Amino acid sequence: MADLFEEYVGQLQDALESRSALGRLSGWLEKNTKLGSSKFSFKGHEFQREIVDSKHNNTVIIKPSQVGLTETSIRLILAFLAVEINTVALHLLPTIGEAQKAVKSRFDPVIRGSTYLKSIVHPGSDSSSFKQIGDSQLFTGGTHGKSIISIPTDFLSADELDFMHMENLATAESRLTHSRFVDEETGARGIKRKWSTPTAIGIGVDALYAQSNQKRRLVKCKCCGHHQWPQFLKHVVVQGWDRPMDQMTYLDAVGLDIRGLLSTAKLLCESCHNPITRDNLGPDYREWVAEFPTRKYQEGFHVSPFDLPLYHTPESILRKLIDYQNNTNHFHNFVLGLAYSDASNSIMDELVKQYINIRPIPPEQAEAGAVSGCIAGLDVGKTSWLLIGKPNFYTKTTDIIWAEQIRLQSGSEEDMLKETVVKRLAQYKVVKLVCDAQPYTPSILSIQASRPESWVLPNFYTLKDTKLPLYVIKEKDWVVDSHRTKTLNLTAKRTNSGVFRWPLMEEMDVVLKHLQGMKRIDRVLEDGSAQSDWVKSGDDHYFHAANYLSMAADMIGDEYGSGFMPVPTIREVVVGSKAVGG
Repeated sequence: MADLFEEYVGQLQDALESRSALGRLSGWLEKNTKLGSSKFSFKGHEFQREIVDSKHNNTVIIKPSQVGLTETSIRLILAFLAVEINTVALHLLPTIGEAQKAVKSRFDPVIRGSTYLKSIVHPGSDSSSFKQIGDSQLFTGGTHGKSIISIPTDFLSADELDFMHMENLATAESRLTHSRFVDEETGARGIKRKWSTPTAIGIGVDALYAQSNQKRRLVKCKCCGHHQWPQFLKHVVVQGWDRPMDQMTYLDAVGLDIRGLLSTAKLLCESCHNPITRDNLGPDYREWVAEFPTRKYQEGFHVSPFDLPLYHTPESILRKLIDYQNNTNHFHNFVLGLAYSDASNSIMDELVKQYINIRPIPPEQAEAGAVSGCIAGLDVGKTSWLLIGKPNFYTKTTDIIWAEQIRLQSGSEEDMLKETVVKRLAQYKVVKLVCDAQPYTPSILSIQASRPESWVLPNFYTLKDTKLPLYVIKEKDWVVDSHRTKTLNLTAKRTNSGVFRWPLMEEMDVVLKHLQGMKRIDRVLEDGSAQSDWVKSGDDHYFHAANYLSMAADMIGDEYGSGFMPVPTIREVVVGSKAVGG
């Protein structure tokens, strides 16, 4: 009873002094919660204490898997609600199912193990989506599926940020605008904690961390006093391997294991090259240090597997490399906690640049008869983005001969779009255009009507029809239904491998930027199945135009490579793992 009274007095003092509970929640957790039958402790997980006690209103945390931060995020939000009077918190996970599971397996056990939390959770308001905790409220939900509840919020915790629906997350963040918690330096309202395993470079949590003060937990070498951030790829050595660790494949690791050499793996000081032992990785030699301390808007923590040395050793990490086999990006993301991009989840800039070697053909030259039998892809909007290509069926490549932005003036968008596109199709003698069906549907239909039947095909993306191999052409209306992920996968593969060759023109600077505007994110669904989505990370218009161009290249036959006119198809065509139709 004395503890309850002491906590209540503390809450009143905070309210009177307009002081946030941030900065002292780790002690509250140790005093008021349990882990199993024992009092909760940060022993062995000392790196978490500064994250829990961060006073910053806007914090982002990059985490590997299996470092205990999912549990920490839940304890943090419960502590905040218990200590603060009359606050609202929203804890988000990618899906509603994951959120409900987290309540049952994470939130509820912490509450049951805490005398204080049990005493203030209101009976009858203790569901998998809502809890009344004293005078405060906890809502949980997912960003995919149903709309997020519209309620003013003080504390937003987003766990596994990279796998969330970003537009819905932005909606949730807008609920913080009336919070009483205001950052004195930036004026930002509300408290945000964003946690995630990283995925591709430059997207999600990796992009946010890059904008932050970038804290890392340095280690002081016991031998020479040098401070460094211990990294597996830079500072680990193993007998029998004399190349950089980032060149080691899982087959190399298997070979070392067969020879009994994995146990020789050591983490070395980059200065004196002596081993940094498990003891040296303990809390007495560790300190969170910001690389950019003057950045005030956002605080960032980058957790390393070596922040948990009792569980992660150089040898155990090498064994994880074997477990993940060829799934290199997942090994980097989940084991090392590093963002990683390769040809499986990104269009690689350095690969595309090798194939910028095509002489562009401007519209006036095309009109003069310089080319015929072309294909095109068009991403439609206030500014539309057009790519025109010429298939080469001898080399199985497509030479992109023109890239153009069609900027529309307000008030006459649709007329201008039709006029410009129809003109380009005639100039380049385009025999197949695939384009967005929306937002300017009347103009697209008018463009379609201006050309022979089947030459202009508006596209509708889908993610739901998993049986759709790549796309289907529906001859009744001459439209395309395409599987967004599968077609983008193919376009990325073709772009990285040089199937597309690009024009030597200034517009390629914009094209290259747009090709970096999406990254593929792989995630495991609640039923255990895998799902991949291409997620927007910047302007991506030419990426979609290239995707439509790729579809157009598949739709025409070898005869068009010699300049013949196309023969319209007379049946519904499905393109992908098999063809159907008669």
